[in-house]
Amino acid sequence: MKPYVDLLAALLTPVIAIVTTYIAIQQYRANQMKLRHDLYDRRLQLYNAVAEFWSHVMREGTADRAQLTTLLQKTRESYFLFGKEIADLHYRSLQERGGSRTLREAAGPRELARGRRTNSNR
Repeated sequence: MKPYVDLLAALLTPVIAIVTTYIAIQQYRANQMKLRHDLYDRRLQLYNAVAEFWSHVMREGTADRAQLTTLLQKTRESYFLFGKEIADLHYRSLQERGGSRTLREAAGPRELARGRRTNSNR
C-alpha cells in the first residue's frame, strides 16, 4: 500500500501543474475572443459612421463642414482600432472625394498636428 501512496503523492504535483496550465490557456483564449468581439463592436460603429456620411454625400452630392466635423469626431479612434495605414487611407479618401479645403477646416489643428496634411499644406 505504501508504494501506491508514494506514487500518487509524486504524481500530484505534475497533475496540478497540468490542470493549472490548461486553465490558463482557456482563460487566454476566452480573453482573446472577448477582445476580438469588443474590437468588432467598435469597428462596426466606425463603419456605420463612414457609411452614413457617404450615403449623405451620395444623396446630396456634397458634404458641408458640420458633416465632416461629425465624421471626424466619430472616426477619431480609427487610428487605434485599425492602425496607421487604414486611418490614413480613410483620411485620404475624404480628402480626395470630400474637398481638401473643407476637410482641412473641419479637421482643425489637432488632426493636422498628427501629421495628416492635405495636399495644399505639403
